[in-house]
Amino acid sequence: MDLVLKFLKGVTCEKIILKTSVGTKDAFFTGLATGAIWFLKSVFLVVFLPLTKEFKKPLLQVWPNFSKETIYFNTNIIISFSIGHAIYILYRLMKLKKNERGVT
Repeated sequence: MDLVLKFLKGVTCEKIILKTSVGTKDAFFTGLATGAIWFLKSVFLVVFLPLTKEFKKPLLQVWPNFSKETIYFNTNIIISFSIGHAIYILYRLMKLKKNERGVT
């Protein structure tokens, strides 16, 4: 887990677009699902984005569809990181796995 956090510190989120449409035949459940999706997206962003080096303003959209049963997700995330940083993390991961197996 420590390596994941170190990797994320070198990641820049260039673009985050999360679009969702949800609908049921019942307006109550459509509203409930819409609110739950907003909550899950917000939690994801609050937990994930502060761990990265830098991020652009995300675009979040949730559309309730009261006329038919539907669920639609459109996700577009572009990240960038230094290849040297990725190689370093992979090296540390391989070293960690090697130490776990007891190989010297």
